[in-house]
Amino acid sequence: MQITFELQDLLFLLVLVGIVLGVYLIIVLKNLNNAIKGINRVVEKNEEDINKTVANLPKIVDNTSKITDEVKESVDNVNSITTKVKGGVDTASETVSQTASTVKESAADVTTYVTLITEVIKAVANKFSKSK
Repeated sequence: MQITFELQDLLFLLVLVGIVLGVYLIIVLKNLNNAIKGINRVVEKNEEDINKTVANLPKIVDNTSKITDEVKESVDNVNSITTKVKGGVDTASETVSQTASTVKESAADVTTYVTLITEVIKAVANKFSKSK
C-alpha cells in the first residue's frame, strides 16, 4: 500500500496549520492583553499608595537597621548582666559557705566554753558541799 502526496496537498496542509497557529496566537495575545489591562487597572487604582510606600522605603530600612542595632545592644547588656549576676551568686555562695563554717567553729567554741563553765561550777559546788 502506497500513499502519495502532491506538493499542492502538502502546501495546503502547511497553510492550514499556519492558520490554526495564527488563530491560537491571536487568542493568546488577546488573553495576555486582557491580563496586562487588569494589572494596569490595579496599579492605577493603588498608584498613590504605591508611591507613598516607595517614598517611605528608605525610612523603613533605616528604622529596621536602628532596631537591629538596639536589639544587639540589648542582648549584649543582658549577657553582661547575666555574667555579673553569676559572679554575684558565686560570691554570695562562697560568703554563705564561709559564714556557715565560722558559725560552726564558733558553736564548737561556745560548746567548749559552756562545758568548761559547767565543770567549774560543779567543782565549786562540790567544794562548798564538802566543806559543809
